[in-house]
Amino acid sequence: MSRIIIVSNRLPVTAQRTNQGFVFTQSTGGLATGLASIHAMQETIWLGWPGVLTEQPDEKTAITDALLPHRMYPVFMNEEAYAQYYEGFCNSVLWPLFHYFPHPAGCNHSQWQHYQTVNERFADAVCQRLQPGDQVWIQDYQLLLLPRLLRQRFPELTIGFFLHIPFPPPDVFRALTGHRALLEGLLGADLLAFQTTEYTDNFLATVRRILKLDTEAGHVFLPSRVVDVTAIPMGIDYEKFAAYAHSPAIIDQAAQLRRQLYSAQVILSADRLDYTKGILQRLTAFDLLLTDQPSLIGTVTLVLLVSPSRAELTPYRLLKEQIDEAVDRINQLYHRPGWTPVRYRYLTVDLAQMAVLYSLADVALVTPFRDGMNLIAKEYVAARRNGTGVLILSEMAGAAHELTDALIINPYDVRGMANAMAQGLRMPLSEQQLRMSRMQQIISNHDINRWATCFNQQLQQVASQRKTVKKRSLVATGWSLARPRPVGELH
Repeated sequence: MSRIIIVSNRLPVTAQRTNQGFVFTQSTGGLATGLASIHAMQETIWLGWPGVLTEQPDEKTAITDALLPHRMYPVFMNEEAYAQYYEGFCNSVLWPLFHYFPHPAGCNHSQWQHYQTVNERFADAVCQRLQPGDQVWIQDYQLLLLPRLLRQRFPELTIGFFLHIPFPPPDVFRALTGHRALLEGLLGADLLAFQTTEYTDNFLATVRRILKLDTEAGHVFLPSRVVDVTAIPMGIDYEKFAAYAHSPAIIDQAAQLRRQLYSAQVILSADRLDYTKGILQRLTAFDLLLTDQPSLIGTVTLVLLVSPSRAELTPYRLLKEQIDEAVDRINQLYHRPGWTPVRYRYLTVDLAQMAVLYSLADVALVTPFRDGMNLIAKEYVAARRNGTGVLILSEMAGAAHELTDALIINPYDVRGMANAMAQGLRMPLSEQQLRMSRMQQIISNHDINRWATCFNQQLQQVASQRKTVKKRSLVATGWSLARPRPVGELH
C-alpha cells in the first residue's frame, strides 16, 4: 500500500531534555493539531524537527528510537542552522512578508544560504525514507524549496504542498530575497493548495508576473508538466471539540472559573504571541468599551491568553512588553474590589484547557491583521454546546470566508471592534443560536478529515491523470525544470 509522507518543519511532538532522558509533549499550533489526527488514522509517516537542538549522536539515536513506534522521523538542526534558517529567514523574513508586513531590514546572505541548506537536509531525509508508490505532502512556508529539490531527484514522484499562511500579492512577494527561486521551488509540486481563493489568485498572478508562465483555470503550464493550484480551506477535528463541550469535567471547570472571575459575562482572546494577531488593538478596543459603557465595569471580563512564541526575536519581546503594559494600565484604571477587568495569562495550554475557555466565553475575539485561516475561530464555534456565544472575527482571516455569521470587523478599526463587543454582549440568545447553528453546520461538514481527504483525492487525481504537455516557449524566462538552476542563486 502506498504511504503518504508528511513533511513539516516541526513534528507534532516536541522533545525536551530531563535528568531521566527525553520526554515528549504535543506541539502547539494549528498545523500540528490538525495533522496529528490525520496521522493517527491513515497510513502515513511524518518527518520534521523534534524541537530540540543537538549534535550529539547518542541524543539523536535516543530521539529517533523513541519516535519510531509513532511513525515519526526526526530531522535535526544545530544552533546555527536554527538561528539562521528558522529565527532568521523563516520567522524574520518570510513570516512577516507573507502576512503583508515586509521586514525593513530584509535578510542577510547567511539566512538565505541556511534556508537552502535546511531544505536540502529535509530532501535528504525524505529520500532516505522513500518507498515505491509513496506520495509526499509538504507543509508550509519553511519548506518552499523542497518540492523542486525532490522533483530533481525523482521526476515521477507525486508531490503535494499546502501553504497554511497567506500568500501575498506579486508586488509584496517580489521584495523577497530569492523570490524567483522560491517560486520555482513551489512549482516542483504536482498540487499546490492554499487556504482561500484570494491566496490562490495571488500566487497565480505572481507566477505570471515574475516567471512569465501561462496560467489558466487553476493550472500553471511548465515545459513538461502542469501544476494544479487550488484552495482547500483547512478544518478542525470538529467531533473532538464537540465532545469536549459535552464533557461534565469541562462544564464544571468552566462554571468554577466563571465564579472565580466574579463576572456576569466573559470575552475571550486566545492567541500565540505575534504582531500579526492584533492583540494590542483588542486591548485598546476593550478599554474603549469600558470607557463608552461604564455600566459594563464590574460585569464583563476579558480573559486574555497569550501563548509564548518566538521570544528570542526582538519584535516578539517588544510586543510582550507592550501587552504587559497595556494590561496593567487597564487593570489599574478600571479595577474594582473583587473584579479585575483583564485576566491575563502568558502560557501554553492544552486542548482540554482551551475547551474550558471556549465553554466559558460568551464572546470570542479573533481579530488578526492577516491570517491564513485561524482555527481558533472554528474551535470556539465547535465547542459551544448549547449553540450560544458570539464570534467576532477579522475580515482579514481566512475563516471569515466561511464563517459569515460571525460579527465581521476590520481589525484596524478599534472603535468598530469595541462596538462589535457591545453588540455581542447584548445579542439576544435566539440570534446567537441562529448564527452559531449555521456556523457549526459549516465547520462540521468541512472538518479536518474532509480537508485531508479532499487534498489527497486531488493529489491522486493529478498523479493518475498526469498530463504530458507540449513544451511551451519560455525563452523569455530563462528557466526550465529540465535545466535546473542552482537553488542558491539570488534573483
